[in-house]
Amino acid sequence: NMRWFDMSSRVLLSGAFWVAMSLTGVCFGQADRATPPAEPSQAGAKATSFASIWFEGQRASKNALDQDGAPRRSVREAPAFDLPPAPKTPLFRRVSKDEIFEPQAPTEPLMGRREVVTTLYNIHTREALPLVDGRAPAKEILDELTRCRGFGQRKSIDPRLLEIVLAAARHFSAAKVEIISAYRSPKFNDALSKKGRHVATRSKHMDGEAIDVTFVGSEAAEVGAWLWRNFDGGVGVYRVNNFVHLDVGPKRRWFGR
Repeated sequence: NMRWFDMSSRVLLSGAFWVAMSLTGVCFGQADRATPPAEPSQAGAKATSFASIWFEGQRASKNALDQDGAPRRSVREAPAFDLPPAPKTPLFRRVSKDEIFEPQAPTEPLMGRREVVTTLYNIHTREALPLVDGRAPAKEILDELTRCRGFGQRKSIDPRLLEIVLAAARHFSAAKVEIISAYRSPKFNDALSKKGRHVATRSKHMDGEAIDVTFVGSEAAEVGAWLWRNFDGGVGVYRVNNFVHLDVGPKRRWFGR
């Protein structure tokens, strides 16, 4: 009897165990259905985002071309400015053998060549005359610039004066040359003398043979020394007011204030 009781108790216990296990599975299944899926981990989220970005980039690259194969421009993308149209005149032209072996002198400045501009500036009338590469202006224009500042009378100055002034400006790289005095009419020269100005009674300014100039950016003493070596005429150096006097008289030199 005891053996039967042991066997029956074992059967009951095993049955109860299986019943409990089945009930536990049912409960877990219900819990799984009720509980929402867990969010992916941080590494999994990054992998998912990288993959989505890559797929979106591939899709955008495929859709970036029109039917003709030209790049498709989005609505938001607008050009910063419109490019100027191409020049109608070609930069190069065909030449023959004769032109190659017998070249002609160019009539226009070469590309990339820097032109030197010197401006003559009248400090009294505030008129300016730019000269390119030391080219002499027309006689009428120069006479207008160097006219008598007192009475407006005109007289041509000696061309040697303009030549040495431009040579000195080129040597000292002076972009601006200020004209203090050029032609003076006898009446205006006499008026300056009566006012106590230090002017000669027979000044060469009255004959258009003298000019007083300042080379902006250079000292009068240095300019005067160069003019004394390179100009066969009168050279006066005025250090305080920083200008030089030039005339076409005999070669001589003096220093003033």
